[in-house]
Amino acid sequence: MKKLLIITLLFFLNTISGCGDGGGNDSNGNSSNLIDNPTPTLSDIVGVWDYVGDDDEVEDIYYMVIRETGEILGYDFMGDDFDQGKDCYEVDYDDEWLTEMGGGRFNLSTSDGDKMIFDAKIEDGLLVVDSLAYGRETYLRKNLSESDLTPLCNGLY
Repeated sequence: MKKLLIITLLFFLNTISGCGDGGGNDSNGNSSNLIDNPTPTLSDIVGVWDYVGDDDEVEDIYYMVIRETGEILGYDFMGDDFDQGKDCYEVDYDDEWLTEMGGGRFNLSTSDGDKMIFDAKIEDGLLVVDSLAYGRETYLRKNLSESDLTPLCNGLY
């Protein structure tokens, strides 16, 4: 279910990429000291994020990367219990990007001309995204950079 939600989100807004926040982290690479921000800017949400949900019975490792340019990419680890494939990342390049509108509001655009507006905030160390199309989704910042998400599958499938 988590993968379906992320793929759906990626289809319209695709996810966000960049670098870790440089803050503290736990043994799982989770950032532990994000400051609450009710109106984040694009630079506040740049980084690697993991969807937070407990609706999967098996682990599905799928990261959303938000780049400084606003480009959103998805990195699906194929060697997890869900995909049961090779230990590599399949990258979703859906040509989607974010444009900051101010006040924590963002416009997600695709190369197909689809657009979606959503509100974001950082609350209790999580990125909370609210949209009319998908409701509320929550993401945990990972203390990873995009370059950590290797190796890439690149035709291994």
